[in-house]
Amino acid sequence: MTDGTLSIRRLSKRFGAFAAVESLNLAIEHGEIMAILGPSGCGKTTTLRMVAGLERPTEGGIRFGDKHFVSSRQRIDLPPEQRNIGMVFQSYALWPHMTVFENIAYPLKLRSYARAEIEVRVKRVLELINLAHLAERTIPQLSGGQQQRIALARALVYEPSLMLFDEPFSNLDTQLREQMRLELKSLRRKVTMTGLFVTHDQVEALSLADRVAIMRNGKLEQVGTPREVYRTPASKFVRDFLGRAIKLYGHRQERNGQYGVRLSDEAGTLILGQFAGLDRPASDRIELSIRPEFVTWLDESETRENCVVATIEDLLFAGEHCEARLRIGSDTVLFALPSNRNWAEGQKVRFHLPPEAVSFWPDED
Repeated sequence: MTDGTLSIRRLSKRFGAFAAVESLNLAIEHGEIMAILGPSGCGKTTTLRMVAGLERPTEGGIRFGDKHFVSSRQRIDLPPEQRNIGMVFQSYALWPHMTVFENIAYPLKLRSYARAEIEVRVKRVLELINLAHLAERTIPQLSGGQQQRIALARALVYEPSLMLFDEPFSNLDTQLREQMRLELKSLRRKVTMTGLFVTHDQVEALSLADRVAIMRNGKLEQVGTPREVYRTPASKFVRDFLGRAIKLYGHRQERNGQYGVRLSDEAGTLILGQFAGLDRPASDRIELSIRPEFVTWLDESETRENCVVATIEDLLFAGEHCEARLRIGSDTVLFALPSNRNWAEGQKVRFHLPPEAVSFWPDED
């Protein structure tokens, strides 16, 4: 694939008074997969369609390497066929009457490749996805996962400069999604791929992308590596959108120059942690949050700093975990408890919150 950086500058798309995308700035480096993640209606698919040339921007620019795809200032808007882009769609868009070989060869025939070159390229890409033995099968004879791999092979066969993925695994069941994530990860070790991956699935974005761009209401909320956006979210929206967050409430308090939050429980427990991008929030009432995987459950007699005592009010067994409502002072909090311990309603429990994993937020929207 051609070396180049995808540069998106001040990109906007408006439908009447509604701004689907507003002043978006992104840069995707050569060999990097960027995932755009967000809820339905946030603008992620519109962004991908503008990069593909399927939607005309209201303003802004898109450049790949030294080639302008779009420039509102220079009045450039290249059609899709001049952008050398490969696309993998939510629907596989395969022709059922054609064989696997014929489906993959189709874009090469459109580009007037010689028959011998088509043979070489199709064979090579089938070997890349480990489906060379299915070359003469028709599409209805394939599983959903195999069809998605064929769609990927068809997008790769003419060696596009840029790959676009539009929620490619959303039609697959959970097990096939897991398999396809591993397949794509494996393929990236064989092929240098620059790509934009649009999804509403947090697991797909975090596991497949080098960096994640999170969108909300047409604007970027945060861009960073998967670990950065998950562990150090820039906003409550990002924090809550990416997995679970346990939330407790209390009041800001300083101890020996270090900030903490005193919980609204019977003991007035002081929890140490760090403010999320804020040194001194204006609000005195503070929301404390932590990812559940950082919580350590203690024995009944064990105590340590940042230890919280709670009572299990309601308990549901859910297989790999138990869903529980815990009472902490006057507050109730939903927890996912590990199911390898014997819990009971009415039981007193203790858990430890590591200060480095605790973040404080003003208790306001």
